[in-house]
Amino acid sequence: MQVFQANNNNFSGDLPVGLYSNVGLLVLRLENNEFTGTLGQEIGNIESLVDLRLSDNRFEGQLPVSIYGLSQLGKFLDAGFVHVHRES
Repeated sequence: MQVFQANNNNFSGDLPVGLYSNVGLLVLRLENNEFTGTLGQEIGNIESLVDLRLSDNRFEGQLPVSIYGLSQLGKFLDAGFVHVHRES
């Protein structure tokens, strides 16, 4: 799978751990849902990501440092309104 779009739904709860094992994923769109919990460090395993949209959810905690190692993301990291902050 290269594209996973689950945006603009009423999905809630934690992200499924299996989502992080899709190492060939290019696009992950989860914006405008009710996802909660934290983003796992495992998000950094999806090195092929070029488009990651997480805005308008209810995530808590810190944005994992591993997300900043996803060099292909460039300008397509949309984490606005996610209620997270970067680890120092």
